[in-house]
Amino acid sequence: MDQLDALSLLRAIEAERRQARRSALESTVYLCEPLPGPAGTENAVAYLRINPSQRGRFSGVDERFEGGFALSTGGARFEIVSVDEQNEAVILRIAGEGLPEPGTKLRLYEPDYLRALEEWVRELLAAPPLPAGSPGLIPTVRARGPMPALDPPGEKALVPADAADEPTVRLIWGPPGTGKTYRMGELLAQTWASGGRACAVAPTHVAADQLALSTANAMIRLGWQPTHGVVVRYGQQLRSSQIELPAYLGHESPSVRDLKAEASRFRSRLRRRKSELQHHKPGSEIYLRTQTEIAELTRALGRMQDQIRDITKQLLSHAPILICTAHAFVHNAEILARPDTLRLADEASMVALAYVVPLVRSATRHFLFGGDFLQLPPICQATDDRDARNWFSRTIFHHYGLPERLDELEAEGLLTMLTEQRRMRPEICEFVSRWFYRGRLTTIGEHAFRPSLQGWPTDAFVWVDPNLDPSPDTMASPISRSGKSWDRSGERTAEWARTALQLSEETTVATITPFRAQERLLRSLLGPELQTQRLKVGTVHKLQGQEADIVVFDVVDSQFGPLKHNPDTIVNVAVSRARKQVIVVATAREIRRHEFLSRMPLPSRPLARPPGFEWKPELPPGG
Repeated sequence: MDQLDALSLLRAIEAERRQARRSALESTVYLCEPLPGPAGTENAVAYLRINPSQRGRFSGVDERFEGGFALSTGGARFEIVSVDEQNEAVILRIAGEGLPEPGTKLRLYEPDYLRALEEWVRELLAAPPLPAGSPGLIPTVRARGPMPALDPPGEKALVPADAADEPTVRLIWGPPGTGKTYRMGELLAQTWASGGRACAVAPTHVAADQLALSTANAMIRLGWQPTHGVVVRYGQQLRSSQIELPAYLGHESPSVRDLKAEASRFRSRLRRRKSELQHHKPGSEIYLRTQTEIAELTRALGRMQDQIRDITKQLLSHAPILICTAHAFVHNAEILARPDTLRLADEASMVALAYVVPLVRSATRHFLFGGDFLQLPPICQATDDRDARNWFSRTIFHHYGLPERLDELEAEGLLTMLTEQRRMRPEICEFVSRWFYRGRLTTIGEHAFRPSLQGWPTDAFVWVDPNLDPSPDTMASPISRSGKSWDRSGERTAEWARTALQLSEETTVATITPFRAQERLLRSLLGPELQTQRLKVGTVHKLQGQEADIVVFDVVDSQFGPLKHNPDTIVNVAVSRARKQVIVVATAREIRRHEFLSRMPLPSRPLARPPGFEWKPELPPGG
């Protein structure tokens, strides 16, 4: 072990924890409803209003709060089971507490994954040092053994070689739409078919869900009959996720679900008995009987929880294919200790190097990382600390010197690029490929776009100028109050997104902006439409890794913030989310003065409002 690397990582974790020290998101419950299902009243969904003073620090309720907890002003504590990001709601585990009433103040806390990572590094430092000449925390290119053989794109699966005497590392460069997750699923399926075991991680719950489904489908193609416990997706599925995972992929076995349902009934009885106890005279016979029953119920619940933990531990330790988020991997001792044949990271360009270390410090022989290092890296909180930047803003791709060493690593066989993409229509792919991927991407498959709405443009790129036919009482230019936003641009973006949903019942739309303040504005403007799973709203960072038929890109200000500091990456991510059409909402000035927006094949004349849209001014009462 390289002690200097470990000490540097420890300093980075401490700096990152100081910067993000258990800050809470303050909110107010305006509706709370029990959730139906086998857990009975154990879970409830709470819809929240975020304190306006918090909007500068938080973009809203997102999946980083999953696994954390919420505290009410009355002192009640609720585990945050899952998050509905679109509707700013959280799924709470009630477990003995009553439902939060409307008006209840809740402070939401993120789970302290950094603490688990810190504890892991301290244990590593306390262990006996490895002999001189041993590799560092992450194998270097020169120290690696033979690489797993990866077939080029085609019909053959990606299968690791078995003859390596030393740990091997392989990188898959998967630009947008090239089927990286599909191939990762094939590799995991091949590992299972050959009798091996694998653990795969992803940076987000959505990415982990997609990988689990891809893996299950690949195994079914190999003849697998789906049963629980073979492919295990550990963690809660997002309520707002568009992916509906089958029950056999969950980490809760039928026996665990039965135990949880029984535990829910016991908790209901326990709450009733505790309530009854308050009305009995202390020392009376009925008081003592009720006390005895409360004690018995409490012990029974404890035994059930022990059973659930034991069953879950066995499942995590022995599942042939286990898939979870990178955070959950570090947080779970059973997963860390798994003796896997292969460890894999999907969307690894979004996984900080700090979370890669526990993945590769094991007896596992083969490691594979898939991602796109030309898209957005993970976000580091402690940007002023050199160690923190090194471990939390860099990824495994940066560690191996990419993109500077691209040609060298491809020649060595460490890196394989996927070049055939199926997502984007040819005109969109041509722009993305030419300016960001050396012209190496090619399009396969049909990409017809025939909008049913009369007058809707059929071009791959559409230009909308928010200053044409502006709405009354909107600002003529962006403002920088608690973040960059522009109401005129936001209203025009919302109009086009709302109308795009009418193209068909299957059309999906993503409204993307570089700025969190503009994201909040768009959410407020598109409130009712957010109830549909066909519409996504988010920053470029938040929607990386997702896709939609139509992307409405609300530029706001091309010479400020992310578009100024990362002009190529922001435009690459925003445009490559689109399957059929990119609608750019920006003034001529913002497009002209931006290096990559000015290169887009936009029409020469901008549009104003979408076809069929009619603005109706609000009339005064009685008017």
